[in-house]
Amino acid sequence: MTIYGTFFNGYSGVSRLGDSMSVLADNVANLNTIGFKGSRSIFEEILNTATEPARQGNGVGLAMIDTDFNLGKFEVTKVPTDMAIDGKGFFVLSDGAGGTFYTRNGQFRLQENAASQQVLDLVSASGLAVQGYGLDANNAVDATSVTSLSLARRSQPKTTEAVRLIVNIESSAELSDVPLYARWDGSRTADDGSPAPISEDDYNYAATFPVYDEDGEARTITVYFDDTTDPGVKEFLVACDPGKDRRLYDAATGARYNDSGQPAMPGAGALLYGRLRFNSQGDLIDIAAYQVPANGDVAPDTATNRIQLGRGEAYYSFAYNFTGTGEDRTATLDFGTRAVPQAVNATGRALVSAPGKPPAYVSSASRWEEVYDENGRQPAAGDVITFTGTRGDGTAVTLDYTVNLASELSDLLANLEQEFACVATVEEGVLTLTDTTVGDSALAITSITYRNAAGETAATNADIAQIFAPNGSRFETSEQARFQIAPITSTSYATASHTLLKQQDGYGSGYLEGFSVDADGLVYGHYSNGRKVVQGQLVLATVANVNGLERQGGTLFLYRDEAGALTTGVPNAGGFGAIRGGALEGANVDLGRQFADLIITQRAYQANAKSIQTADAVYETLVRMGSR
Repeated sequence: MTIYGTFFNGYSGVSRLGDSMSVLADNVANLNTIGFKGSRSIFEEILNTATEPARQGNGVGLAMIDTDFNLGKFEVTKVPTDMAIDGKGFFVLSDGAGGTFYTRNGQFRLQENAASQQVLDLVSASGLAVQGYGLDANNAVDATSVTSLSLARRSQPKTTEAVRLIVNIESSAELSDVPLYARWDGSRTADDGSPAPISEDDYNYAATFPVYDEDGEARTITVYFDDTTDPGVKEFLVACDPGKDRRLYDAATGARYNDSGQPAMPGAGALLYGRLRFNSQGDLIDIAAYQVPANGDVAPDTATNRIQLGRGEAYYSFAYNFTGTGEDRTATLDFGTRAVPQAVNATGRALVSAPGKPPAYVSSASRWEEVYDENGRQPAAGDVITFTGTRGDGTAVTLDYTVNLASELSDLLANLEQEFACVATVEEGVLTLTDTTVGDSALAITSITYRNAAGETAATNADIAQIFAPNGSRFETSEQARFQIAPITSTSYATASHTLLKQQDGYGSGYLEGFSVDADGLVYGHYSNGRKVVQGQLVLATVANVNGLERQGGTLFLYRDEAGALTTGVPNAGGFGAIRGGALEGANVDLGRQFADLIITQRAYQANAKSIQTADAVYETLVRMGSR
């Protein structure tokens, strides 16, 4: 190698080590930069291929500057808009002009939306829009498209749709033979100076709660309770201020309560009338409810105003309207009950004991070969039991079941459940079918018939076993209460009447007061009406080769083809890290390591500079020798 090679090798070392010191200095300078990822210099040797076959070293080159994407330390800031990713992934940012950037810096803020004063945008410190999933028309997260996240300044009101009222109605109060609906007179309103629609002497207890109309305004509803002539039955009346009632009371004419020019109606303000039945222990076991007509005469002894729970309905509802526009709103009223689906029972019992022995009843695990009817007859192989009836939704069904003596009764129960959409059980030998849906039910077995393998019927052959009920008979509707006792329910104890619990699901509008994000990246707005409302969900991204990303400054990275496949998803799922709200990820720079590397690099730099100095001295010697 010539003296010039020595110059070049030393120069390459000084140049590349200078680059390395610049990288190290950059790491140290960004020690406090949020989301910063430190770098390191990757060196490579350079060979002089002209010296084949004995290749000589020709200095050093800088192969690449490698970025360290390991996690930095988390710093708790308690600033709601600060976020950190605890694991894999990058926040996705947009400049609004088609540019998409990726960062680990979650130092975000809220700023005014340029197009609407109704929302605030979630943006990075440099003003780039944070990307995620927005909301659909039902205010649920819409994961079909990525958009810029924003928060509504104001939450929309929600009309009341469900009310829960748990009360104790004193059981020792005096009995009354005048029902509440007869004591209510909605034609008397405080607005016209008349006496109140009901006197304090006309009821034993009253509970109030708010309902929210479509404008988000709270309206007071009162439930009055009183005794009846039956000690186990209490009555209730759901009512509002009759002067504020704007419900539709005549569908044919469109007339509403308190319409201009219309006479005051006794039924104004009376939203629902009902009766609560309690058992001897004071637990609520049944409810009956009635509409209150405009004339105020409920007539509960007739079916005219009786409300029947529809299929799938577990609670009675009352209608309300305070604006006089649109359809009446409805809200369910729950006194703390659990609705019980309708059941039908066979009129006979199936046994597994021979005649003359103590009766033992079949179970679902009993085999057909050991089953007897109440007259001691056993089914034979090939016997066909036909169940004719309807499902709970009214669909007509017929099941022909063929007896296999080696199978268990559970096989029949499974067939009944499939055909009649019910739950089939056998208890103490009685076959019971229970609807799977509460409320109105058409479930019925209108006829059960038997025939043998030869086609003979039980009507003509007395030897054919009639297991569950006499041939041709109908199953009886269960007399069980339509409501079960719930863990928290209304009661009628001897203690004074009081309210144990009252809840309703409506609320008025509210103004944005706070912000939060959970581990799954769901972004919430906190509003003055006490609501915590989801506003969207963060989207994270990752690539196959993170070192293929291009640094853009400001802790931003730009995607390049060298980064490989780009994958997006939500936090805390699919391998992406969870979000830490109120925290930031600091730089992942180890200061001690940087100082150590700087010292080593400095020494190497000095050594390379010395080789240049040595080569220069040799070169000067050669020049002087040549000049003699």
